[in-house]
Amino acid sequence: MLGDPPRDNDGVVVPHDHADISDDDVIIKRVSPNDIHTGQDGIIRIATTLFGASSDKYSGSSINIAKIIEANGLTIEAYCSQFPNVVGAISVPASSIRKHGAKVGFEPLENDRAHGEIWDLKGKSNIKDLMRECRIEFGLENLTCIYPAKKD
Repeated sequence: MLGDPPRDNDGVVVPHDHADISDDDVIIKRVSPNDIHTGQDGIIRIATTLFGASSDKYSGSSINIAKIIEANGLTIEAYCSQFPNVVGAISVPASSIRKHGAKVGFEPLENDRAHGEIWDLKGKSNIKDLMRECRIEFGLENLTCIYPAKKD
C-alpha cells in the first residue's frame, strides 16, 4: 500500500515526508494512562509529551496510519487495543502535522505494520496547537478536552 521508506546505511528509517501519505490521510496517536494529565485548573487533558520526540536515532514520535489499519479490515479501536496500556486514541489529518513544519513518514515494524513517525515537530506551542486540532477516535471518556483552547 505504501512504498518502502528510505533507510540509512544501518537500515534505520530516516526522517522523511512519505509521498504515499496524503494530506487527507488520518494519523493516529495511541494514548496510555500516563498520557492523561489533570491540570491545576481541574481540566483533564492529554499531556503534550504524547507528541514528544523519542530517544531513538532520529528522535521521531510514533504514530499509526489509519488507511493501513483499515486496508487490513480492522477498526482503529481494534488495532490500537491490541497494544498494552492503550486507553484510547486521537487522530489528526496529516496536513495538520505538516503545517506545523513536521514530516509524516512510514516506518513499519514487525509487530506494528501500520507504524509511522512524525519528525521535526518542534516547540511546545506547535504541539499544543496540533493537539487542539485532534479528535478522539475511541476511549478517553473522562477527558475534559484533548488540549484546552488558547486563553485570550
